[in-house]
Formats: sequence, C-alpha cells, structure tokens
Amino acid sequence: MKDFGDVIHNEFDICLDDNEETKIEIKTARKGLKNNSLQFNGINPNYNCKYIICLGLTANAAYFKIVSGNKIYNHKERKFYLKVDNKEKQLVAMNPGNTANYKLTLQINNLEPIENIETQIKALFISN
Repeated sequence: MKDFGDVIHNEFDICLDDNEETKIEIKTARKGLKNNSLQFNGINPNYNCKYIICLGLTANAAYFKIVSGNKIYNHKERKFYLKVDNKEKQLVAMNPGNTANYKLTLQINNLEPIENIETQIKALFISN
C-alpha cells in the first residue's frame, strides 16, 4: 500500500501500489434497531474510488460487501446509484440539500459473513 504520510483525510482510505489506480473507501455500519438494515454513511458521489468495502456489525456477527465505487448518475431522476449484486441501489442524501454526504442502505441478507472477506480480497486485489 502507498504511504501518504501524515494525510488523515482523503477521498479514499486505502490506495494500492498500482500507480494510484486502486483507491478503496471503507464504510462501517451497525444494524438498525427496527429492521435488518445497515446504513453506510458518508459516501461522497464526487469522490472517485475503485471499490467501497462495507463492513456491517450486529450484536452477534460481522458482515461485509465489496462494491464497485463507480457511481451511476441518473440525470432524469437526479439521483446517484451504486451497483450491488448487479442491481442499482440508490444513494440517499443524509440531510436535505447536502450534495456531498450520502448513505447506502443494505439489508443483512445483501451482505456476506466476514469469514469470506479474505477470499474475496485475494480474488480482487492479488494477481497470481
């Protein structure tokens, strides 16, 4: 991974040593009280990253989903989307009028058990 020295905030959390092509954002969330959903907050549609790793926590387990960081903008609807399992999931503004801070809501059944994360990370990021 590339070392960015004392930088504490950037449009990504991890950057692999591949000429800065693989920028990765990491988002965390905990299960909501009323349903089996998790809100991954603070997604800025203007930031460019290759992947977003969503880490979700419940009282008894941890889950994850790695999604493309490629935002889809529907100009007619004026809405942003991310592809999750080949379906477009809408990014919703966290506050009215806020154009820089969106959230992605996923159901627990859209996520995978944390025990599978190493296999997926190796498949995506390690060339054999």
